[in-house]
Amino acid sequence: WSAMTEYTQRRYELNGVSVVDKMIETVKAIQAYPDARLERSGNYIYRLSLPRLDADITRIEARFGLFLESAAETLDPFFLAISEKYQTITTYGVAPAAIAEGVRRHRVKGIDRVVPVGAALDVNVLWDGHDIVRSLSRLVVC
Repeated sequence: WSAMTEYTQRRYELNGVSVVDKMIETVKAIQAYPDARLERSGNYIYRLSLPRLDADITRIEARFGLFLESAAETLDPFFLAISEKYQTITTYGVAPAAIAEGVRRHRVKGIDRVVPVGAALDVNVLWDGHDIVRSLSRLVVC
């Protein structure tokens, strides 16, 4: 996590609105999970360790450097907690192929991409499961 903190300090500039929004989401999460444990690295990284993963997790907007953590023997609780609200899974330390296989096996709705941490907002020709170029193109035939 120290490497992630250094990375974010170099690449991102904090703004007050983002920090306040992150604090609000953190308080909401702690209300939903009173046993949660918070660790902060300044205002850049907030790590909230949750005692369990369940459907309530979908009400927490983990953004602006708020990371949710939970320990489990397998990834199954993770896949069961995901709803169609989510489009992208960012991963570090777990093979993207293992995540993609779990998404398929559990028939998780909504997930279109599995990308490394830091690449969630990267855009290429495939976005949200759609070929952007093909979707925005018109073919004229003679």
